[in-house]
Amino acid sequence: MSRRKGSLAMMLLIFLSAILTVAGAFLLFSRRSLLSLSYYEEGLKSVYAAESGANWGLEALKEGPLNRQVTFRVNERIVIVENTEGTSGGKLVSRAAAGNGDYKRYVRISYSLEGREGARKLKVEDVGSDRS
Repeated sequence: MSRRKGSLAMMLLIFLSAILTVAGAFLLFSRRSLLSLSYYEEGLKSVYAAESGANWGLEALKEGPLNRQVTFRVNERIVIVENTEGTSGGKLVSRAAAGNGDYKRYVRISYSLEGREGARKLKVEDVGSDRS
């Protein structure tokens, strides 16, 4: 009988160890998934801010060239819009990053200018987006 109790206790110990191992693996997996989701969400916030800056820059370019760097905030992101323009077109770059400089995202737009009767008309030639 005592031998049976010993083997039963050993099986119970192995079973509980297996449950503990599975629970630990599940917690580790859950934590990593939540961290990945958090990084993804922060990156999307920067993408949205960079695209907002590019839209603002294109709208401002209708009035005339941006001869300076413009900085503003979109939600928790710092957005910097820069423009380099020649006689026939230029490039607009919008950068967004979190306040601490993480999660950088860029939108680059190449455009050409068509002037008709004193009005500026922009034609977007190429759009690109990347990170860091």
